[in-house]
Amino acid sequence: MYPFFLSQLADGTGINLDPSQAGGLPGDAVLTNLANGIGHWALLAAILGVIIGGVMWAFGHVTHIVSLTCANVVFVMGMV
Repeated sequence: MYPFFLSQLADGTGINLDPSQAGGLPGDAVLTNLANGIGHWALLAAILGVIIGGVMWAFGHVTHIVSLTCANVVFVMGMV
């Protein structure tokens, strides 16, 4: 069954199965820009989370609030 279909494709029906032409798909540029934008915002959120968690960790250490210090250690390590 499969050799029949392959022979039909090879008969010159005008079908070109070249994967190097995948960049010409409709919406390819939009999806690429969307993925890059999401990655950018995710990176900024992670950096901001580490900074905020570090500040809260330091505040908990200075004020000797053990529960705040332990919770923010987990928060900072989770963001990293």
